[in-house]
Amino acid sequence: MDYIQEQIDQINKCIEEVKSLLNDPEMADLANEEIKELEQQKLELESSVVSRQSSRLIGTADSEAVLKTDSCILE
Repeated sequence: MDYIQEQIDQINKCIEEVKSLLNDPEMADLANEEIKELEQQKLELESSVVSRQSSRLIGTADSEAVLKTDSCILE
């Protein structure tokens, strides 16, 4: 989880840096788009943290996850 928190902190830092561009009329539209994208990334990371925490509460650890490699879909 530390890695995810580091990523969230990095996104917060980027958001603050991009906010400084909102005062520039030529850059404001791009800055708003970038902020929206960063906020979406942050939301996805935060939801993954919540998902991991809730899966651990119900007894499913990451180490218990099984990847089935013996099946495939042919089209």
